[in-house]
Amino acid sequence: MKALLWKDWRVNRVVLLAAAVGFLLPYFVGPFSNLASYWRDGCYVVWSELLTDCGFFSLAISVLAVAFLGGNAIAGERADRSAEFFAYLPVQRAQSMASRLIVVVGAGLLVWLINLVVVYWVAPHVGYVSPTLAQQLAALRHQTMPGITLTAALAFGTAWLCSSLLSSPSIATALGLVSPALLFMVLAIIWDIVRGSTPWYEAEFIAFWYAILAPALACLCLVTGCVHYLRRVEP
Repeated sequence: MKALLWKDWRVNRVVLLAAAVGFLLPYFVGPFSNLASYWRDGCYVVWSELLTDCGFFSLAISVLAVAFLGGNAIAGERADRSAEFFAYLPVQRAQSMASRLIVVVGAGLLVWLINLVVVYWVAPHVGYVSPTLAQQLAALRHQTMPGITLTAALAFGTAWLCSSLLSSPSIATALGLVSPALLFMVLAIIWDIVRGSTPWYEAEFIAFWYAILAPALACLCLVTGCVHYLRRVEP
């Protein structure tokens, strides 16, 4: 299993390094913007607000990272034709799939865990937080976090399924990235069709069904991709 994990790390190392850069970028840009605000206006941005913004920006960037990881997880080996060599080795498909999931999902969960700790535990306890700012930060967390989480899950699940079906990690990643937008468009079209009889507002209608369909489609795509990979004969 160690050899499989090392192999999947090497296959995904470029994407993993890019994900690490995207994860750290807001935390480097944020302090510099704070200094620029001080030089321009003579006052610092409240650190709790700054850390919250950095955490959310990092989570938003992680949506791109998980889509790239899912799209490259399987199709990356087909693109460089190493999958053909690997198919002749005495390795069980289930072990190979488990290794890919550990590397890819583990990296994504690590990024999310660190950012969640920053947003929910570190930021509220750094410096003075006024009651008004505390309410604003709480609203930002409750309103933004579900959307980012659902979008990341759907992007990863779709990219994983496409990666198991295709030989191009670029196409698999692109399909994963556009899947949340496609679901949003479908819901908007359905709203236009039924808006004469529904009492919901458009935003409530889309948010309600997006919260139901996004995780369901993400799980379906992930399971379907795993089953197809286990049954597919390479190349």
